[in-house]
Amino acid sequence: MNLARTALQNPITVLMAVLGSIILGIISFSKLPVDMFPDITFPSITVATFYTGANPQDIERTITYPIEKAVSTVNGIKYVNSISRQGASLVTAYFNWGTNLDTAQSDVVQAINLIRGSLPKETQYPIIRKFDVSQISVIFLALAGGGLNEGQLYDLAYNTIGPEIERVPNVASARVTGGKAREIQVLFDRERLQAFNLSPESVIQAVQQANLILPSGNIKAGPLDYRLFTETQFSLVRPIEDILVSNLNRRPVYIRDVARVRDDFRDQTDLIRVNGRPAVGMAVQKTAGTNTLQVVDDLRKELPRIRKILPPGVELLELFDQSTYIRNSIKNLQREALIGAGLATLVVLVFLRNVRSTLIVFLAIPISVVCAFILLYFNNLTLNIFTLGGLALGVGRLVDDAIVVMESIYRHRAGGESPDEASIQGAREVGLAVLASTITTIIVFLPVAFITGIARLFFTPLALTVAFSLIASYLVSMTVIPVLTRKYLHPEVEDLLPPNPSRLDLLKARLKDWFDRIDLGYQKALAWALSHRKTVVLLVVAVAVGSTPLYFFIGSEFFPAIDESEFRFTVRLPVGTRLEESARIAAHMEEIVREVADAETRVTQVNFGIPSGTVAAIWSRNTGPHMGFIRARLVPPEQRKYSSEELMEKLRPRLRQEFPGVKIFFSSGGLVSRLVSFGFDEPIDIEILGYDLRTSERLAAEIAAMVQSITGAKDVQISREPDYPQQTITIDRERAAFLGLSTAQIARAVQTFINGYEASIFSDPQTGNQYDITVRAQEKDRASITDLSQVFIFNPQGKPIPLDNVASIARGSGPIQIERKYQQRIIHVTATTFGRDMGSVARDIQERLDQMTFPPNFRVSLSGAVESQQESFQSLLFALVLAVVLVYMVLASQFKSLLDPFIIMFSVPLGGIGVIWALFLSETNLSVISFMGIIMMAGIVVSNGILLVDYANQLRQRGLPLQEAVVTAGRTRLRPILMTTLTTILALTPMAVGVGEGSESNSPMAIAVIGGLTVSTVLTLVLIPTLYTVFRERFKKTLVPEEGSKP
Repeated sequence: MNLARTALQNPITVLMAVLGSIILGIISFSKLPVDMFPDITFPSITVATFYTGANPQDIERTITYPIEKAVSTVNGIKYVNSISRQGASLVTAYFNWGTNLDTAQSDVVQAINLIRGSLPKETQYPIIRKFDVSQISVIFLALAGGGLNEGQLYDLAYNTIGPEIERVPNVASARVTGGKAREIQVLFDRERLQAFNLSPESVIQAVQQANLILPSGNIKAGPLDYRLFTETQFSLVRPIEDILVSNLNRRPVYIRDVARVRDDFRDQTDLIRVNGRPAVGMAVQKTAGTNTLQVVDDLRKELPRIRKILPPGVELLELFDQSTYIRNSIKNLQREALIGAGLATLVVLVFLRNVRSTLIVFLAIPISVVCAFILLYFNNLTLNIFTLGGLALGVGRLVDDAIVVMESIYRHRAGGESPDEASIQGAREVGLAVLASTITTIIVFLPVAFITGIARLFFTPLALTVAFSLIASYLVSMTVIPVLTRKYLHPEVEDLLPPNPSRLDLLKARLKDWFDRIDLGYQKALAWALSHRKTVVLLVVAVAVGSTPLYFFIGSEFFPAIDESEFRFTVRLPVGTRLEESARIAAHMEEIVREVADAETRVTQVNFGIPSGTVAAIWSRNTGPHMGFIRARLVPPEQRKYSSEELMEKLRPRLRQEFPGVKIFFSSGGLVSRLVSFGFDEPIDIEILGYDLRTSERLAAEIAAMVQSITGAKDVQISREPDYPQQTITIDRERAAFLGLSTAQIARAVQTFINGYEASIFSDPQTGNQYDITVRAQEKDRASITDLSQVFIFNPQGKPIPLDNVASIARGSGPIQIERKYQQRIIHVTATTFGRDMGSVARDIQERLDQMTFPPNFRVSLSGAVESQQESFQSLLFALVLAVVLVYMVLASQFKSLLDPFIIMFSVPLGGIGVIWALFLSETNLSVISFMGIIMMAGIVVSNGILLVDYANQLRQRGLPLQEAVVTAGRTRLRPILMTTLTTILALTPMAVGVGEGSESNSPMAIAVIGGLTVSTVLTLVLIPTLYTVFRERFKKTLVPEEGSKP
């Protein structure tokens, strides 16, 4: 069907279709959710199990190992990773990408239920959940100032501000971190308890019996039914002292006789500092599947109201905000797309020298973009850095079809044909070439379906966006363009110079003469090339061979380093360091950060220790009060002199000089880096698998020293920390049984004396807030190691038995945590890179590892981002080969020939030469992003060859000799080729330059396309006609002349 003829016969229908598309596109755009990434489901399920008091070795043996074996039976498992900590087990199952996690989660639940009975009875039921991006905080707030202490700040955040924030639509939670939680403490005196022959259990039972909620029922009296209420809870703290503990022999003993009641705070386990001040943090999480920008915007609307209820002087600070990076990235992409569209339009204007013709071509961009919005909306996609990146990438290509059709119609009009005939014949003449070019550009994205890993999730929306917009662009070029050119294109008038020409008229005339000279020069060059075909082929081969060695000077990485205006460094103090000492050192480090990078820093946050609460603690990266991190939020890149990587490099020597012996490890980036590096913590990760921890430690130290010596490797760290100091209580079970004591009684007694026991809940009558009532030994009875031996337990005869009578206490040490992978113990040696590409660093490390010998039953492998890079590169290479094959198949179908597509496909290796030079000259590493640009380039560069070969075939069908047909086709198609090439290149230039946040994510792709298209175009204009004549002379084919064609 001739689309141009149909459109010319139904112009009103075309107009209504365009208007309808614009209206639907605007509506779709307004309803499209905006987010950082496409909707990504990370294939992991975590099983968290808690067994209070158990050490890491017991957790590993009794909980982690059985759960690992059970989970490993589920279909689709890639590997199982686990961490065994004090009182907790965290088992994470990583599935193959594409696994249905709803089904997998159901299977995991069933597997856990099967072995639930074999776990220790005291364990809590496992928490099983899928990883969701919504679990990462969309915004991190902090409360500070006002003269409030950390306890008052915590109370304000937990009971007042947090609930207000959670009222905001689509906010899932506002998790409070840092600060001190209020606690009612009953601190018993060990000696007085013994004097009254009472145990701590007596105090606990007394508190529980005196403060409880017990329904009293109702009573019917006369005509009324009364509810009964017995006041069984304390409304004040002081009366707790009056609780009766014992009344033996009519000698009442009250809590005040054996203990002190204090309204105080729970022992602090983690701390937050903001800009040098104590603070309390609130990590705000959104509900799954909601729009990050909308959630943050709704929250910000409520913040003024929330600030009004704050006490005087208290500040509610916004520390880290996902939406800032998202907004800036999307704004930059929009700006790059608009600049690209403007540059592309300028190229068309220069070549066509006519505003009306340029506007006709320009219309292809907005119409195609709004059509893409419609398809994005109905396919449940979001506006993110990849869908917008696809539009920015394709904006130059969107006018290519319109340019070719317009140029063809223009020639026919200039040749004296009527407007209708010129529009029909011009569109028909290039229809096959335009269709083939569009299909080849789209078809290269089909192999994306075979890419594995996170790259597939990122690039599928990009591919769909480009495909949607190009399909719309083709339809516009074959329908809208012919209709508009029939009415508004008048080349027979426009090419005439008026009697009194203006400067603009003179400029247009000069441009026309200049382009005519280019046409003539190219015709001469092409004629020379056809008479020196062997020389041309040898020169091109020489260029290709000479360019190949440059590949080995191009670095490689998984994803480009992204400056998210944020960095952090992890701090490991000597194991066992108290939180108070950690706070002192962290405050000094914070001062150094402000001193070195004050002008570049917007806010600093200190976080040390493990959050209170079992669930929050198990997901914390901190392993104790000795460990934490300092995070700095930087001003935008355009407002600072140094990148985040350069600032880290400035801080490294200063911090290590000021804090010798303290281990400090830097990492740049924020949310994007965390998601891209899903499944591994650092780019370089050497896994040491083996059971014996001591042997693993020695091997890890040796490997870490080796990695440290590699140029470009930074922040080398060993995941296993030194053992934590501990006092091992070994119970003499036989003697304990003889005295009538059980192991559980002894363990509970120690726990009550040292850590305390939550006996009841105190409800504050003024606020309604609830706080724990904890029974615990007073400070002086648990201030030293020797106090442990004085812990006593009552036997059934009512006699107190000291702990040292039934157990031995010895100083020792134990692992902080035990990590496992593939159901084996594992230690990681990790590193970051700076000043050198990751691929080169990894290659040097692998060479050194190959030279090392390892102990028996130990396996060492290089993993992390390096492994993901290798897997992605293999799948992308396969996708590239498949894309080339698909392009050839499409061309063979369109040309009904096997030879013509073979000639055209030489454009692809010519483009490869350009990619190598572009990456080398721009010092851009080969990454998943630039690799995707190479695949996209393979579909674009064949368009020039298609135009040349298609028109040469048409001229030969009209009876022209081979040589003349090739030269005429080359000169005729030169301008559309130059126009389409320059519009694509200039449209991609803003993205390739990449100024602003988020630009790094698409810049390598644009550079690869620009380099490949530039070199391919230059060489294609000479090589393809040369090869065409060579092969057509060797493989002669009789072409049937077109009916009614004129030679």
